[in-house]
Amino acid sequence: MKSAFALACLGAVSQASLLSGLTELWNDFPVTKDHARARFMSSKRDFVSNPTHAEAAEAAHHNIRAQRKRLGLQVIGARPDEESRKAYDEMKGLAAYILGLA
Repeated sequence: MKSAFALACLGAVSQASLLSGLTELWNDFPVTKDHARARFMSSKRDFVSNPTHAEAAEAAHHNIRAQRKRLGLQVIGARPDEESRKAYDEMKGLAAYILGLA
């Protein structure tokens, strides 16, 4: 009987210390943009581009354009035409359900 009580007390103490650690972590978690900036950023504009990043961004732009072409989607920045509207109207299945057109 005493060992069960001792185990219960030990469990309560360890759980309390675990909960206090989680409580501290939760209270320290940033919940606003200003709090996150104050905690994680040295300044608002500390990103510096380099040639490698510029090449990767250019490649990503070309990949997206090529993927839209492969999927038969409209070019980014182009005017919507009647054919693209018709393609959305005739859409069926999961894609139409996700887009809310079903």
